[in-house]
Amino acid sequence: MLLLLNSSSGLFLTFSVRYISSRKRLFNLTDTNCKALVVYGSNLSSTVGFSITKKIRMSTALPSHIEQMITGLLLSDGYLRYGKGCQNASFKFAQSVKNLPYFVQVFSLLSHYCSSMPYLESCLSRGKCYYNFRFETRAYPVFTSLINTWYPNGIKLVPNTIYDLLTPLALAHWAQGDGSKQSTGFVLCTESFSYSDVCKLANILFLRYQLKCSITHSSLGGPRIYIHTCSAVPIINSPMINQVPILTRTNSSL
Repeated sequence: MLLLLNSSSGLFLTFSVRYISSRKRLFNLTDTNCKALVVYGSNLSSTVGFSITKKIRMSTALPSHIEQMITGLLLSDGYLRYGKGCQNASFKFAQSVKNLPYFVQVFSLLSHYCSSMPYLESCLSRGKCYYNFRFETRAYPVFTSLINTWYPNGIKLVPNTIYDLLTPLALAHWAQGDGSKQSTGFVLCTESFSYSDVCKLANILFLRYQLKCSITHSSLGGPRIYIHTCSAVPIINSPMINQVPILTRTNSSL
């Protein structure tokens, strides 16, 4: 059993840690006689500690809600990469310690694609030491198709299909992963994108969600999207975003 302190709330979060032998177990699809109707992707269990066959990796597809979540994460602190000697890409995601509850929620949804548990890492920024939690999935062909969409020239860009990709659920994860509440609105940290990409995102937020946005600049000089509170409230209260309970609690006062 592992206890982790959530620094923002002062509460301890309890995790059950499963110790796995150095020899990983092989995960295979088992034929059953079950004829129950199950929503696709709703019964995916964790495969941490298992070895996945090539046949399963090649046939793996992302359920709609997982693909929407990854869209939001790629707009925030998620990224895709090729491992050394790998022909397929994997997905990585990190969050600061203060955002641990949301990080745990994301990992629980993506643990089906992971071989190992998250880990704690430290980094130096402006002379200060910060701690983040990070996890990485296995390499799958389905992530390779995403890397071709988001990294056409090896640099992360906002895809031209972002209008269709930015669903309410994707927006919820984007806001939770890389947003911050201000006294008069909400800020989306988009410094990692070019100014033209940020303009594209701001326009889509207005056209699709009627969010009143303006582009500001952070202390580092990168562009950020500022959303005024009066236009953000209807989105925060939407049924889709209520599927992300961490987000609903975090922004309930907006």
